[in-house]
Amino acid sequence: MHRVVYGAMATMFIFVLIETGTRGTAVGLAVGVMVMSAYVGLFGAKFKEFRKYAIGGFFLLLLAATGFIAGRDSALVQNSPNLARIANISIDDLKIRSIIWGMAWEGVQERPLLGYGQSNFNYVFNKYYDPALYAQEQWFDRSHNIFFDWLVTGGFLGLIAYLSIFGWCLYYLIVRPLRDKTDESFTVLERGILLGLLAGYFTHNLVVFDNIVSYIFFAIILGLINSRVGFIPTSLEKFKVDNMIITQFAAPVVAVALVSGVYFFHLPGMAAAGDIIDGFREQNPEKRLEILELAASRNSFAQQEIAEQISQQAMSAARNTQLPAEVRDRFNASAESQLMKLIEDKPGDARIHVFVGSYYRASGQLEKAAEQMQIAHELSPGKQSIIIQQGFIELSRGQNQVANDYFKTAFELDKNNLEAREYYAASLFYVDKADEAVALMDSEEAKARFAKSDFLISSANQTGQRDLVTELFEYRVNSQPSEEQNWVNDPQNWATLAFLYYQQGMKEKAIEILNQAKEVIPTFAPTASCFVGNIENNKEPQEGC
Repeated sequence: MHRVVYGAMATMFIFVLIETGTRGTAVGLAVGVMVMSAYVGLFGAKFKEFRKYAIGGFFLLLLAATGFIAGRDSALVQNSPNLARIANISIDDLKIRSIIWGMAWEGVQERPLLGYGQSNFNYVFNKYYDPALYAQEQWFDRSHNIFFDWLVTGGFLGLIAYLSIFGWCLYYLIVRPLRDKTDESFTVLERGILLGLLAGYFTHNLVVFDNIVSYIFFAIILGLINSRVGFIPTSLEKFKVDNMIITQFAAPVVAVALVSGVYFFHLPGMAAAGDIIDGFREQNPEKRLEILELAASRNSFAQQEIAEQISQQAMSAARNTQLPAEVRDRFNASAESQLMKLIEDKPGDARIHVFVGSYYRASGQLEKAAEQMQIAHELSPGKQSIIIQQGFIELSRGQNQVANDYFKTAFELDKNNLEAREYYAASLFYVDKADEAVALMDSEEAKARFAKSDFLISSANQTGQRDLVTELFEYRVNSQPSEEQNWVNDPQNWATLAFLYYQQGMKEKAIEILNQAKEVIPTFAPTASCFVGNIENNKEPQEGC
């Protein structure tokens, strides 16, 4: 019966794994099963039936893996997003990981012995940020590799200590049984299963990272191994504790410690979470702020989330002119107080300064925004998104040349960055360098990006670059619809293009584009006909429409 249960559970877990599309774990599972099968096949002479299954399973898995790789381009695999994700694994997938590992190594060289401590990879990531990551997640908190995670966390001493855990496991599961034929701590089957689990787990951690759940399972495996091979020193084994000490002293102390731990460490977080939910339910902005401030006063682990929520509410309040000025001021004061506290709690974290700077910019406090973004830039000099924010702040301050310099710096860090290219080109219009801006549209990808940018089009239009604006709107109406945009079915694009033709004296082309629009967007036909009639009668196109 237990075999049926185990088989059903294994099938369910494999199904769940495939549905997640987690490639590192899928490879780890395959490696773990192969290690287990290989070990039992090599050393399981006393378990002939299981040895036969192990050898057969090894070659069956090898054959299945080969067939899966050979047929990875088939419709069956490619039509399944999760299977396709696993099937399309390639060395190129490690390109981003390798960049992050290189950044981690830079940090390790700075603190090689003891590292930076737990949960501090973000400081390394910010300081040694590689501009080639511009299209990726902007705030990694792990290096996605067990070696570099431990090197950054605990230096070489930490990594050696961590790897020694696997070393001792391998000693008790492989070396000692070979040296001592009488060792019966584990059967061959048990050793094979444990080795497979450790191999799969270790392989998985080469490209992913641990979390609390994986640590729990790892600790359970280590506990099992220790229960078989560990020993209690004689002096400790003979040590006896009076039962009265346990019942009258130790038990009460443990109970008090447990209750205190729950009260001081768990309840504040639970209460703060409830406060945040209550805050969102509250319709009165002033009362909502009071509730969120109550959440902040609990000093829970969620302080950053609470500070961000108060800041978001403050930005909304600043835009709500119906709120009394004193209420808006209170929102602003509360948000600023929480953000400054956040900076004190997490000194040197570029992400915090970026958020604070974004808040100041959104609330119109441009001097403070520039100051915070400069601090963030100093902490993460290679991150284009920060430099771009600095550029926008300077544009808002009317410092067009300074803004252009920032956008240029961001663009030159990696010229493949289409976002930085777009903003740099837009800023060039503001400093009367239209030819240089147009020259940046040197590829189909760049043209698509420029056509997508309302900011760039507005910049070009404000500086009289009608030819470029016309070209970009022509691109819009002639593009195929996609998941990202549906320019062709947006009547505003057709109307704008027609108006651009009209402004340049090309009335026939304006009428032609409006007639095309009527066929593409039937619901726009009445308005388009009205525009056509006005143009033909020498009236303004939109008059009476």
